[in-house]
Amino acid sequence: MTRKWPFMEFALPSTRGPALWVVACCLLILVGQAAGEERATGTDRPELLPRPQIPAALVGRWTQRHSEYRFAADGTVSINFARKRRFLTDFTSSHSARLVTSVRGHFEAKADLIFVTWNDGSRLNYRWRRDAEQLFLTDHIGRVTPLSLHSEGR
Repeated sequence: MTRKWPFMEFALPSTRGPALWVVACCLLILVGQAAGEERATGTDRPELLPRPQIPAALVGRWTQRHSEYRFAADGTVSINFARKRRFLTDFTSSHSARLVTSVRGHFEAKADLIFVTWNDGSRLNYRWRRDAEQLFLTDHIGRVTPLSLHSEGR
């Protein structure tokens, strides 16, 4: 067997394998330190980015005839449906629709846009507008969903 790459010797079992592994690991550590790639300590961690501000007008429990939208101040969003419903998560394929009773994710709001990332990794954007006790969400195809602010007294 001809070996074209020197690192393959370390990948193949041999009688001198463990000793070679130790030498190889030591060399990699020394090369990494010489290149300035030292292991990060607790004090070298990057600062956490500040959370985006969530508009207070958007936060709340919003209802529609057969569904409920919840936008929380911590950036989480959930939609609960009264019964199982087809929900498209990937708009490039109609095969991605699945029957669900709820979906959850995180959102960011910038001006009149809401950028939602669902927990399965899919994404959806809405334009939003609030008018008194009504919230209007417009999706990517222009469909407007009117929602009413849920009051606990109902």
